[in-house]
Amino acid sequence: MLKHKLGAQTYIFSKKYQLDKDIDLLLEGLASSGYQFIEGGPEDAAAYALKLRQYNLRACCQHVLTATLLDLPPLIRYIHTLQAHDITVSGPLKWFGRSEQDYREAARVFNQAGKVLREEGIYLHYHNHDFEFAPITGEQTAMDILLESLDFSAVDLCVDLGFVWLAGIDPLAYLQRHEDKVAYIHLRDFAGKTSTELGRGEMPLAALVAQVEAMPAIRYVIVEQDPVVDDPMASMKQSLQYIRSLG
Repeated sequence: MLKHKLGAQTYIFSKKYQLDKDIDLLLEGLASSGYQFIEGGPEDAAAYALKLRQYNLRACCQHVLTATLLDLPPLIRYIHTLQAHDITVSGPLKWFGRSEQDYREAARVFNQAGKVLREEGIYLHYHNHDFEFAPITGEQTAMDILLESLDFSAVDLCVDLGFVWLAGIDPLAYLQRHEDKVAYIHLRDFAGKTSTELGRGEMPLAALVAQVEAMPAIRYVIVEQDPVVDDPMASMKQSLQYIRSLG
């Protein structure tokens, strides 16, 4: 069993449920499945905080788009209201603007926002997708640009291991190479290109979990799966059971 704090990402529920409308159903199900921490939630932070306490759960993080960091005060208030301390962020300022300049500008935003957030007791983590590993300038990838441009005293990496795998990169070697820059993990599994429950795909999860265990700077490990299943709650429960089976 992972010694790090283990949480659930709510993305898997996004096609079948509405976070505002179905929050009791989702939180009750995740709590009864054995989760303690939740990433993601409805817009009303005060109401959400009450619901989390009702089900003995804690918010660990909110996942946002980069443009959200241009107006930090509302985001800071949201995170403080939830008594959380982490934000994950994805992509350049314009989602499909993926040039070298776009990513250098995004890195500038991350560095500036990360410094402000850290003063508020909030940690900013950059969450990768698979497309950041495709070349955009010669052989240089978006991740190469981010790795050379980020101020790692202000922002670090949320490594989505599934997307690293999907990009054709060895996720274990990637974790080992960048261990000093990683503080947050999204744990997934893939069968081919299909997101699936942990342990049902092709990823070397036992080795990955062992590596994550050996990384003391990890703040949270988050179970994530795409919303491609009929019973997302059963899938989240199955994934947690798999992690527990690793001992």
